[in-house]
Parts: sequence; structure tokens; C-alpha cells
Amino acid sequence: MVPAPDAVDRAVAAARAAEVAVVVVGLNHDTETEGRDRTTLDLPPEQNDLVAAVAAANARTVVVVNAGAPVHMPWRGDVAAVVQLWYPGQEGGHALADVLSGDVNPSGRLPTTFPASLADNPSHGNYPGENGKVHYAEELLIGYRWYDEHNIEPEWCFGHGLSYTTFDHGPPTIERAGRAGWGSVGSRRTTRKRCRGAVHHRRHQLRRA
Repeated sequence: MVPAPDAVDRAVAAARAAEVAVVVVGLNHDTETEGRDRTTLDLPPEQNDLVAAVAAANARTVVVVNAGAPVHMPWRGDVAAVVQLWYPGQEGGHALADVLSGDVNPSGRLPTTFPASLADNPSHGNYPGENGKVHYAEELLIGYRWYDEHNIEPEWCFGHGLSYTTFDHGPPTIERAGRAGWGSVGSRRTTRKRCRGAVHHRRHQLRRA
């Protein structure tokens, strides 16, 4: 769908008159499908232009990303908040309204890493391969392990997620018994807003053979 010529101007005018501006962007069946791989992390350029214009008009701009996979967010430092909506189905509008209004406290965590650029992706340069063969050069360093091993700062880390609740975490403790081990950390909610959450700990000692 091609936006109307004055769509951005009308959005900017509405944003200036509003206390909070909400911009919904994302992908559709033309840009994201199971039938083929994406060649870019970018949103359609007109969507990035829309976010930039609205954010310039209203500092309290919330961007809702309606996409099923990571996308690049060049405006992330210019907006007040980003909500990853994914593809929630026919009740997605009601669910989003509940989260934005504060009736529901978002407690989700990212199940994947959002790279800052396509070149940072572990499989970049190896896929789709040549002559029908793909060399999996990343070997065991898939997902967040690749970024940790190569000290690459992603756009959003695996497991990242915020809510309307704040927490105070105590010092972690690690106990070992042979090759096994477990850890614990005290956590105290510092606001009255209820939230489901967990403390995430990652550890790996994987090395290529």
C-alpha cells in the first residue's frame, strides 16, 4: 500500500497536538514470509521516515513493531519506548491497548538477539552458500554465543525486556558440586506494579574443535 502524499504531515500535526504519540510499523507478507528469506533487516524506508518525523514532533513517541523477526531500528535513540508486538493474532489490538494503557504489565523477554546490522549476524557471509551447499562457519557459536565470543554489541540482547515494574537485585551466589553448579540471587520489587519476571544468567565454555 502506498501512503497518501500528506500522510506524514498529518501524523506530525497529530503528534504535536497529543500528549503521547504511538506509531505502529512493521512487515507484511510482501516483506516477510516463510516462502523466502529476507535480504535485509530494514523496515520499508517510508516507515523509518514516519517514525523520525513523529519523534521530532513529540518526544514522548512510542513505536510499536509489528513484525515476526528482528528489524533494524535507526530511530531507537530518538523515541521514548519500543514495544515488540510480534504477530499476536486477531486480538492483538486489544492486547496492545491493554499494555499501552497500563492495564496489563508487559513481562515478555526477547527469544532471540536483534543484531545492530546484517553483517553482525552469525550466518552472514555463509548463507545461502554456493552450488547448493552452505558452510556453517559459526559452528557452535549460534545465537547470543556469537555476539559474546566476538564482543559484538547487538541492537537488543537475547532475553532483553522491560516492564512498568522496577526491581532491586542482591548479589548473586554460585555454588558448585563437581562439574555441576547452580546460582541464586535475591530480588525485591521496588514498585507496586505486579510483574512476572526472572533473573537471566548465561554461561558457556564452548570452543571450536
